[in-house]
Amino acid sequence: MFVKLKYIFFILIICSSFGFSKSLKLGIFPYTDPIQIIKIHNDLREHLSKELGVDIEIYTAQDFMQFYENTKNDYYDIIITPPHFGAIHIINGFVPLYRYDRLLKPVYVVRSDSGITKVADVKNKKIALSNHLSISSISGLVEITSNGISIDKNKIINTKTHQAAVTSVIFGESDVAITTHTPINQMSSNIDMSKIKIIEGEIKVPHVFTLASPKTDKDSVVKFKKALKNFETTEKGKDFFASTGFLGYTDITKKDLDSLVLFITETKKFIE
Repeated sequence: MFVKLKYIFFILIICSSFGFSKSLKLGIFPYTDPIQIIKIHNDLREHLSKELGVDIEIYTAQDFMQFYENTKNDYYDIIITPPHFGAIHIINGFVPLYRYDRLLKPVYVVRSDSGITKVADVKNKKIALSNHLSISSISGLVEITSNGISIDKNKIINTKTHQAAVTSVIFGESDVAITTHTPINQMSSNIDMSKIKIIEGEIKVPHVFTLASPKTDKDSVVKFKKALKNFETTEKGKDFFASTGFLGYTDITKKDLDSLVLFITETKKFIE
């Protein structure tokens, strides 16, 4: 295992032991630090490598914008990407494989002694985001404004990860952090959960998408989907879905894509 710094983004390459000359690039969006991305997805990488008979290299990027640009420029063969990015890429020719079989909704983390008890209480508060382009940030800000609250950009604090956003609340640097349940579950062993409370959001969107590059032929798409579905039935796959809370894979539907239209509009304000 080694980490290579190339141009302005991180490329994380874990070489398979199977020794084939051909390799595929699995691009995973940078929702947490690179080492965690490797750790969380290594069993998936090994499974896909064995099922497909090729080396699988795990790649990520410095930030969401760089990952979006890399994907748009067809840098990866398979991508695990936020749903709002995924919907945009599907419009541009990427092939839907699956999404995780659960819905994703923003949650609002505040200090346990905070007087904030509902979304409407966020008015005039300092808001920490894991990344202004993450689906949790986009959907959370949309929900706040739908409650008639005007968001002061000067009260927005941009951090690099979900854990950094939550930590900023614990240390009093912000009043509320917008995130989702999945990263909270993943960071629970690293932070003092007694210091925070969670306010549930109402907006729900499809979970993270897995897509194939537009250059992928039909036979390869079938193989990709079969390999991913088979991962669910392995012991390591069961552990992966249990520990992440992703549950499993399900098809990406028109209803999923239609539900993301509003968030695509908001996202394009930042990326175009």
